[in-house]
Amino acid sequence: MRKEFFEDIEGGTFYTCIGTYASGGILKLTTGSRDWKFIKPGTEEWESTHQRIFRMMKVELIKSEELPVSLPTNIDSLIENKIEFENQDDPVYTAEDYPVIATFIHNGADRKLSLHLVLYEDVYELKFGDGTFHYLENVFTDEKEAVNYIKENYKPGNKYYIRKIILELIDDRIIFSFIEKYRYDRFSEKEILSLLQNKLLK
Repeated sequence: MRKEFFEDIEGGTFYTCIGTYASGGILKLTTGSRDWKFIKPGTEEWESTHQRIFRMMKVELIKSEELPVSLPTNIDSLIENKIEFENQDDPVYTAEDYPVIATFIHNGADRKLSLHLVLYEDVYELKFGDGTFHYLENVFTDEKEAVNYIKENYKPGNKYYIRKIILELIDDRIIFSFIEKYRYDRFSEKEILSLLQNKLLK
């Protein structure tokens, strides 16, 4: 599998990107360490490191011989573990876990519920080299309420985005039948359900 090697321009940190644009993961070696750390694709640390290397270009391309520490011999097994992780069963959310949400969906049309997430981006993070991330701030069952929330709670230096989610109640399971999610969006299904449950309880 393809490998590319980089040294951070601030010095002391080295990266080995596995696969095209680090699609197989990133090995990171920090100052003073003799051990490479494997960063799995799709994690927040991978996203941040990936942006630092390929978007903000805070690195210099080097040859493998310039690495201060030899690469681990188990790179293939690390990638296999990544694949095994990705193939795990999807999480199950039940009406027992989220009774208020289940009741709300049950009382809706076709046992479905449309949600509108408000995400925010701190543009200063990008400006000072931390990368681009869109964090979950709030959730609404009405899109107009989401738009009004952004207008009323706008903070200089932030950008805001709205993402649509559709929940369904099938038997006693809460299913995410539609998720609008783009690169740099940082939210999980569990975060959405917890935020919504707390909001409905108020």
